[in-house]
Amino acid sequence: MRALRGLVRHVATIGCVLALAGGLAFPRPATAHPHVWIDTRLDFLFDRNRLTGLNVSWTFDELFSDYVLNDVGYDGGGELSDAQVETIRKNAFFELRQYNFYTDIRIDGGKLALPPERVRDFDVALDGHQVIYRFRVDLPEPVDTRSHHVTVSPYDPEFYVEMALAPDEPVRIEGGAACRPTVGENRAEPIYFGMVYPIVVSLSCAGS
Repeated sequence: MRALRGLVRHVATIGCVLALAGGLAFPRPATAHPHVWIDTRLDFLFDRNRLTGLNVSWTFDELFSDYVLNDVGYDGGGELSDAQVETIRKNAFFELRQYNFYTDIRIDGGKLALPPERVRDFDVALDGHQVIYRFRVDLPEPVDTRSHHVTVSPYDPEFYVEMALAPDEPVRIEGGAACRPTVGENRAEPIYFGMVYPIVVSLSCAGS
């Protein structure tokens, strides 16, 4: 448990989690590069033509997954226990609140804050040796995407974690809205010394 807490203190201050011996945390060097890799899926949740939130899925690389599983004492026997999932939620995932949970949502260009009460239903699944985080993000109020422009950008502003869209079905529209997602880059706001452009998913909806 001390390793997990140290891992959280180190990575949560910069973006994610890296196990450190004895629970010690060290400052991140300015020249650091990604140490954790995530494939992201985004499900846009609609009630008719009003966007109410997102279901988000993160699939981690195998090395980081091993850190997580070892630190919660996973023995390889099926799914994680409720107690292990709660440990990850409290000691790792919850610490990402200072980074908006790596989920930059903008309505007509205005960035939404994501307080923890709007991020719920956290769960952890396994796909072979890879850890998958799943959670829901609720918008403060439903948004009519026919008259408002919505973008979502999954990224770590510190670039300790590199986030990409999953290779299969990375973006889905649920709830019957006539929307088409477009994937691009935010070239106006690069990160990591101006060398990396975050992914941006934009919605184009009928009537907008």
